Amino acid sequence: MGRKRLSGRFGAALLGLVVAVMASIFGASPAQATLPPGAAVAIDPKTGEIVAVYEEGMVRPLITQTSSCVNSSYACYYSGQVPYADQGFYGTAGTKTGSWPSRSGGRAGNYSVSFCWSAGGTVCGPTLGPGLFFFFSDGNNYTGLSFRIH
Repeated sequence: MGRKRLSGRFGAALLGLVVAVMASIFGASPAQATLPPGAAVAIDPKTGEIVAVYEEGMVRPLITQTSSCVNSSYACYYSGQVPYADQGFYGTAGTKTGSWPSRSGGRAGNYSVSFCWSAGGTVCGPTLGPGLFFFFSDGNNYTGLSFRIH
């Protein structure tokens, strides 16, 4: 018979209980008790040990960019001209920079996002909540410079 793997809330609760009991027996405190909320840890894949702790905002965001906006949950920077493609984004909070010519507007998808573009300098729009779209009121296209998931 193989081992069963614990997962979900029960597994996490059981692990927390085991760590707390071991800490009380051996006089140590669990590592997560000393970490600030929003922190990220780097874990050695060979040992499972924490090798570094990073404050919130110091870890590179995990935003994936794709040249498709077919999935409506993705945020999207729309192309206003052929041959340029729409740019879809999804992932965790953070900023993705680039140079995306001829952007005509965008949508937030399932995220709270903001977009920046070049218009005689860098201009950033307001934070758009999930489901919102935007377009440029003058009907022109601008080069997109960055995209942020909040």
